[in-house]
Amino acid sequence: MLWSITEHHRARGVFELWKSLPETARRAFAAEFSSGGASNAEPCGPSDYSRQCELRSGHLEAVGVRSEAVAPTLCKSRGGSLEVRYEVNCWVLSHKGRFPAYAFCEKRGGGISMYDSLNGSLQNPLLMRMPPSVLDEFPSTPGKVKMERSNYFGRVGSRWHSSVSAKLLCLTSILLLLTISAFFWVSSAGIDSQRPPTFQRSHEWEKRVRQSCLPRREDNPLVVLVTGAAGFVGSHVSLALRKRGDGVVGLDNFNSYYEVSLKRARQELLAKHSVFVIDGDINDKFIIESILEAVPITHVMHLAAQAGVRYAMQNPQSYIHSNIAGLVNIFEVCKAANPQPAIVWASSSSVYGLNTKVPFSEADRTDQPASLYAATKKAGEGIAHTYNHIYGLSITGLRFFTVYGPWGRPDMAYFSFTRDILKGNPISVYSGAGGKDLARDFTFIDDIVKGCVASLDTAEKSTGSGGKKTGPAMLRVFNLGNTSPVTVPTLVDILEKHLNTKAKRQIIKMPRNGDVPFTHANISSAQAQLGYRPTTNLDTGLKKFVKWYLSYYGDNTNRRLWVGNHEKII
Repeated sequence: MLWSITEHHRARGVFELWKSLPETARRAFAAEFSSGGASNAEPCGPSDYSRQCELRSGHLEAVGVRSEAVAPTLCKSRGGSLEVRYEVNCWVLSHKGRFPAYAFCEKRGGGISMYDSLNGSLQNPLLMRMPPSVLDEFPSTPGKVKMERSNYFGRVGSRWHSSVSAKLLCLTSILLLLTISAFFWVSSAGIDSQRPPTFQRSHEWEKRVRQSCLPRREDNPLVVLVTGAAGFVGSHVSLALRKRGDGVVGLDNFNSYYEVSLKRARQELLAKHSVFVIDGDINDKFIIESILEAVPITHVMHLAAQAGVRYAMQNPQSYIHSNIAGLVNIFEVCKAANPQPAIVWASSSSVYGLNTKVPFSEADRTDQPASLYAATKKAGEGIAHTYNHIYGLSITGLRFFTVYGPWGRPDMAYFSFTRDILKGNPISVYSGAGGKDLARDFTFIDDIVKGCVASLDTAEKSTGSGGKKTGPAMLRVFNLGNTSPVTVPTLVDILEKHLNTKAKRQIIKMPRNGDVPFTHANISSAQAQLGYRPTTNLDTGLKKFVKWYLSYYGDNTNRRLWVGNHEKII
């Protein structure tokens, strides 16, 4: 049953709602009032004038009735004092589920507001005692008659202002919400003191993207979007793809996790080889969609991530933001693309966590992460499986093992050791349980790049179209390591040789900061499917790194800072 009030009724103030009720319901109401059954309520006095009926947004908000109406308003008594009393007989039928309800009248600015009385504090004894046969004649479809939602909450809000305790509670809640919001903002933006500029898609921007993605070879060239292109691995992969003639466009947010000037220098290096690196975040869906709309991207090399095991203890939110939310955003955009690009992304050897079986194989358990960083990478592998299974995305995950080399990351041990040895500062060398030396499967950047490019070359096409899977798609994961673990003290020995400087070592017990005692890769799967064969040992690789380091920083470790559009040495 649907009740409404017409413009004619607005003018005459006719109580059509009451007349439209079933006769049995009206008799029940009248009997209840005459018997005084409406306890804890006081009927309003009679009145000889009427209120016009209002119909707003198609919802019944308030109905004023003449004094001769059979159903007077119930005025609820709260806390021993009469809160609402208005000498106009007002009645509204509110609806929730199968039960109509009375409303209470309140004088606000000379007007009448209606309050729903279905909640526990405003139980209507009349309805509680109405026979089931009468209730059955009321509408059972929710929403047929209801009050305007916005006005309702406004009126409820007004009652808060009448109480000092309510004001204090409201103020406290607002301050708490602001504090929580500020915490999450600082956590997620803690390393982003230099945020990328606001992205604006323009004709000039699209032109640069297309030029960057223009292949220079004719034999099945790839067109690759490389995320984290100004990073260590990303810059090397982008350069390798461009040098062999593939189309490449990069994306990087240039955050301040480590020196931004080094990232800008990598960006400049790529620009010299006609690779455009866009300032933007992988969580910005519009940027990624714009790239895929501007050019036919065939592959996505997703290397952007929040790196570092220990930093997760200082800024955990940044790992969730980049390594999980960012990865999902990449998958979301790619699944909706038509055609869908194949995806190769960077997982990590950290997923093996506390695994004691060596060497680490892709089939080994990875459910014991030792750090939040490892946990986010493990979560990423599960998310990749989901998008492959549901949407047909072709996805290859690469578990890197301690990558090092020129243009590397300053937060890595070999990099910081080099800096401190040249400065004459002591270096901290961790030891494991029982004084055992830590060991890492150090892998040179050139070998990693070969594995990344081979993964792109062997990746099959995705099988989805516009978010719908049309058949099974490729899903792979590979270890990319060197298979020859080296202890950290041996690493220091090699650096001393190439730097011609003795290190001041401080042997410290490994803290509980997410590090693991050793890593060792089984690369048989990558060898068989990718033709992956690392060729650079640690001595040769560190020699190349030291040569780059001295040429970039100088033997007195001067630092280059990015000033405007140029580097300045200080």
